[in-house]
Amino acid sequence: MDVNEEAIKKIEIQIEEEEPRRRRKLSGPMGWAARFVAVALPVYAFLYIMNLFTPLGLNMFTGTYNAIFLAAVLTLLFLLVPATSSAPRNKVPWYDLMLIGMSIVGTVYIAITYEALLNAGGVGISPMQQILGLFTIIALMEGVRRTVGWAMIIVVLFFLIHAKFTYLFPSILHGPQFSTGRVMNYLYLSNQGIFGMVLGIATTIIISFMIFGAFLDASGAGNTFMKLSLALLGHVRGGAAKVAVLGSALFGTVTGSPIAEIGVVGSFTIPLMKRIGYSPTFAGAVEAAAACGGVIDPPVMGAVAFVMADFTGIGYGKIAIAAILPAVLYYLSIFFQLDLRAASTGLVGLPRAELPKIKDALKESWLLVLPIAVLVIWMMVLDEEPTTSVFIALAALIILTMFSPRNRITFSKAIKSLESAGTSMIDVTPICALAGIIVGSITLTGLGINLSSLLVTLSGGSLLMLSILTAIAIYIMGMGVAAIASYILMAILVAPAMVQMGVPVLVAHFFIFYVGVSMFITPPYAPAAYVAAAVAGADPMRVGFQAMRLAIVAYLVPFISIFQPALLWIGTTSQVIVATVGGIIAIYALSVGFEGYCLTFLKWPERFIWLAGGFLLFVPKVTLMAPGLALVAVGFLIQWPRRRRKASL
Repeated sequence: MDVNEEAIKKIEIQIEEEEPRRRRKLSGPMGWAARFVAVALPVYAFLYIMNLFTPLGLNMFTGTYNAIFLAAVLTLLFLLVPATSSAPRNKVPWYDLMLIGMSIVGTVYIAITYEALLNAGGVGISPMQQILGLFTIIALMEGVRRTVGWAMIIVVLFFLIHAKFTYLFPSILHGPQFSTGRVMNYLYLSNQGIFGMVLGIATTIIISFMIFGAFLDASGAGNTFMKLSLALLGHVRGGAAKVAVLGSALFGTVTGSPIAEIGVVGSFTIPLMKRIGYSPTFAGAVEAAAACGGVIDPPVMGAVAFVMADFTGIGYGKIAIAAILPAVLYYLSIFFQLDLRAASTGLVGLPRAELPKIKDALKESWLLVLPIAVLVIWMMVLDEEPTTSVFIALAALIILTMFSPRNRITFSKAIKSLESAGTSMIDVTPICALAGIIVGSITLTGLGINLSSLLVTLSGGSLLMLSILTAIAIYIMGMGVAAIASYILMAILVAPAMVQMGVPVLVAHFFIFYVGVSMFITPPYAPAAYVAAAVAGADPMRVGFQAMRLAIVAYLVPFISIFQPALLWIGTTSQVIVATVGGIIAIYALSVGFEGYCLTFLKWPERFIWLAGGFLLFVPKVTLMAPGLALVAVGFLIQWPRRRRKASL
């Protein structure tokens, strides 16, 4: 196989075809209509975000903008996403046209009357308005069902029923009695429900990054990142697996989606890992774990970071900086384990003749790295708004690619990028709008306050017990729900309890974020493990459990940071340095214990020594790190003479 030519070309084709296969391929008037809406949507967003409507004499309210945005996305969704696997793929059936009509009348009504609704102050709702609200909710639910499945629909239905009948529920679920009109008024007409803050994040920050990601992809970023990964690591021992780790880390800056990364990167790296000797289970687990790292990898972080910035009131730059060390430790954990496995089994890298040259890869990649650097500097160093930063970075990308014929963004590429950005909002916007119903219901009934009080009571004042109860709640209520919706739900329901117990706001929200991310690889849910297993031809459960071991950081950081927030770079300089150095050594020690190999193979008692040392070192506290370091030293001292005897044979 010629990796330098055929494999890179294969990746390029896969990236171009990453559009979900379930979407329709329309032609004729419907096809042109779908494409027009997809291209117009990011243009409309750019004009509003950059405040370019004002010079045109258009003063647009935020609610009006959000409503029109949602109308366009739902129209696009019902044009392109079939209702079932057997639904027509080349035409739009009558019921989808009906859903488009329901979506438009329900959302455009809000757009037209938004100023009057604000002036009315949420007083009263007519029967017609209730019907329009019902139309909008039905359309949203059907849209989310088609894109992410039934799980979130069930959750939303519970909160709708609870808002109406909260007075009939027992204990902490009990609340005041509300009429149907009052519930619908709050969820549909006010800015506390569907058209509230969560939808606003999708229509501003998330669409901005989708536009940037689409243009970055059009410039060849995905191919260039993979080529750079192959050039740097393809030849070393276990090189194919290390390419998967580095490729996923780099590709995560474009997608922030584990499933998308496995679909593009994994379909290339998993066969390579199997080719050099890794088992199908381990190959699938490496890719599943590495892909999940893209969600916690700054600067995109799966868009959850932007929601977190709004919920906490903490600047996005501080959130991204806090995520750096956990992301580094996460990837090091995977890297160390696969390297030790390669060393223990004698796996080698790919032949250099099949790999791209480092010089060529670096020559291509610098044009694409600079715009990302501009984005990071503007957000983290200059502390500018994410939307402003991303469009400055986009301008830098377009200008820089003019100096490279291969990467140049032509007019046709720009149109295709806009269309890609518009269609990508199909999977995000309805979820955010539906999450607004959850937020509105919890706010209206006061459920969040009640649940937080219950968690504090059940914990008995123990922060560790509260953390465990919170993690259990996240796994139960977040299973099958999209990452953004899961975070929003838990941020409202359980984060206040942690803050009430003295946990810093940022740490509490990161706890929810990281535990939620770990669900991607934790059986029985484990969607990333299922996708990777399908590519690898392995058992999904075995892939999931192996991925859990590789991604041990995702399970340790949330709990340890509760007690020692230096892991999130919160604290003095010395505390952060200790946490950083200790964390790196700890990850290596844990990797040795898991793999049973360092200088030579380990016996079971030695593995326990390394594992114990690793766990103790991971806690950035001198009283625990000192014995942890001693245990690691003992492990090396046991290994060293055995290694020398082996070398002398």
